Amino acid sequence: MKNSLKQLSIVFSAAALSVGTTFSANAMGELFDTLDTDNNNYISMEEARVHTTLASNFDQIDTNGDGSVSYAEFNAADLDN
Repeated sequence: MKNSLKQLSIVFSAAALSVGTTFSANAMGELFDTLDTDNNNYISMEEARVHTTLASNFDQIDTNGDGSVSYAEFNAADLDN
């Protein structure tokens, strides 16, 4: 799990570097909001599919196994380190 999350972090960090920024807590919130297309405060697997790396690590990030990723789970994944 740790390697998968590290890979996800690398992808997000690379994207940030390509535009000359880093992912702050605010940027992570904005990313979460962008992925949460139905605005229910959760990212479903269907919503996660637009991002291959997130989708492939979905089960590991969804720590309570409810089939959706809350902001707390998303944030706990520590994607910016």
